Amino acid sequence: MGFGFAASRRPGSPQVLLVNPHPLSILTYTDWWERLSARFDVVAVDLPNHGGSDADKTLVTVSQQAGFLPKILDHFGLEHPHYVGPDVGIVGLIPKLRSIRHPVVAAVNGAAAGAGFALALAIAADLRIASTTATFTNAVLVYQCCPRRSASCVASPE
Repeated sequence: MGFGFAASRRPGSPQVLLVNPHPLSILTYTDWWERLSARFDVVAVDLPNHGGSDADKTLVTVSQQAGFLPKILDHFGLEHPHYVGPDVGIVGLIPKLRSIRHPVVAAVNGAAAGAGFALALAIAADLRIASTTATFTNAVLVYQCCPRRSASCVASPE
């Protein structure tokens, strides 16, 4: 299966994994690219069925998409990246987060709620930093699947 990606590798620099915000592509990060790649080891990836990635009928649910992320980490040799992207990826990253020997920081700006992905990140982190607009809840009223079409979160291993 082919997937769309862009990379500006800087071995030895802090790693950053940018994953497309739903339903968009990694082109969303175009304005950030120059600044990030000057300082970080950056990899940007479109999840299956998005942007430059192939369509794949076996990778359509939230859990299937989340399960794809560990494969991305392995493919690019990303051991402890800063993660920027949709909260769908957190399910696949939590086991990696728990294996990090440094404190994991979750920055919450908005709602950490619902099916538990953003909430799970906040719970899995060693330290949580919340903005004045942050809310934490384990229940969300949803229409059809989830109101997360453009929800994104940032996970940092430092």
